[in-house]
Amino acid sequence: MEWKRATGSPGWRWGGIRFRLLWTGLVFLGVALLANTIAGSLYTRAQIKRAAARLQTEVASKVSNEITEIIERKQERLADLAVSLSLHPLGSEGQRLLALLMLKNDRAFTAMAVLDRNGLEAVKVSERRAYLPGELSSQSGGVYFQKALQGETYVSPVYTTDKAEPYVTIAVPISESPGRIAGVVAAEVNLSFLWHIIGEVKFSDNGRTYLVDGQGNLIAHQDPSLVLKRTNLSEHFKVRKFLASPGAKDSSPAEEGVGIRGRRVLSTYMPVRGLGWAVVLTEPVDIALADLDTMQKYAILLLGIGLMVGSVVIVWVSNKITEPIRELHRGVEVIRRGDLDHRVEIRPGDEIEQLANEFNEMAGELKNSAAHARPDRALRRHHDRQPVFGSRPRPGPGDQKNDRHFSFRRHRSLPPGPADRRAQDTGLLRSLP
Repeated sequence: MEWKRATGSPGWRWGGIRFRLLWTGLVFLGVALLANTIAGSLYTRAQIKRAAARLQTEVASKVSNEITEIIERKQERLADLAVSLSLHPLGSEGQRLLALLMLKNDRAFTAMAVLDRNGLEAVKVSERRAYLPGELSSQSGGVYFQKALQGETYVSPVYTTDKAEPYVTIAVPISESPGRIAGVVAAEVNLSFLWHIIGEVKFSDNGRTYLVDGQGNLIAHQDPSLVLKRTNLSEHFKVRKFLASPGAKDSSPAEEGVGIRGRRVLSTYMPVRGLGWAVVLTEPVDIALADLDTMQKYAILLLGIGLMVGSVVIVWVSNKITEPIRELHRGVEVIRRGDLDHRVEIRPGDEIEQLANEFNEMAGELKNSAAHARPDRALRRHHDRQPVFGSRPRPGPGDQKNDRHFSFRRHRSLPPGPADRRAQDTGLLRSLP
């Protein structure tokens, strides 16, 4: 068909409707997919941090309670010993044997002393050495003695020996009758057994757990060498927060900050009830958010696939939208070539169909106008080729010049002058019935 051979139809040109639809669609689709990816990443990151906060809080609470229970059991054992000691005379061999038996049964106790009401040591035993009677001294000025003499169970702050191992002193009163305190029993407790408890805590592939005291000193860590180096963590962001309010729970668990090795971590702390210590959990951010990194890689891949699929869909839609316009353009080209019988067949059911109908009506009117214009043009051409003159007298001798002039114009096919046109019109009117 002729309309299919028409050229000049709008194609994929810069600034065309299809290009604008394509780029507009790709921009909106890309922005939507990118926003969805970013929002999904942020939401997933928040969910991972919330899950890490719940897990770390649960684990820290469990470890804290376990440490509290262990120290409370030490206090209970020492209180039971105090009851047994009250059955023997102060400083007797029976008390010394009971103290040695306690050291043997519980290796956490490394030294023990029995003091009278005045603070004088009546019995003193240790796993490291034997004490002679002349080495017994007064401990009346000691805080642990004064607290225990008032009927309290006392646990001292953590301190270290020459071997850098952490210790505490636990003291309980010896009551010979209700309301009457005969003396005090004090025991030195080595806290290195907590290293094993802390070392067994597992909550992630690369998570770390450690225990600090009320000054930020490291008590227990999965790496004991840090404890032996007398590491102080008071500048750690979570330890600093704990030291600011020792009895309060962590208000922002799984908070992000810099860990003790300079690596960014998610960290949570939990106070150890009654001791002024805190259990701190840390997990490297890159390990905790490893799943998020994997998800982001897949999201970027899906973003690329979405843009490719979207571009195909947008091209298809743009073709569906612009095809009626291109069909109308081809119709214009066909009619411009002179085929006034051509009609555009467009049925999209929208404004373009209405425009196509008006275009077809216009083509029909052009055809009618052209049909009426042909007889008029033929008649004018006929009049121009066959001029009609009225009767005139025979030319005389004086008219030969005009006769020759008329013959010259006729033979030269020159256009008629004004006088000739008036003569033609007069002859045409005479010839009409």
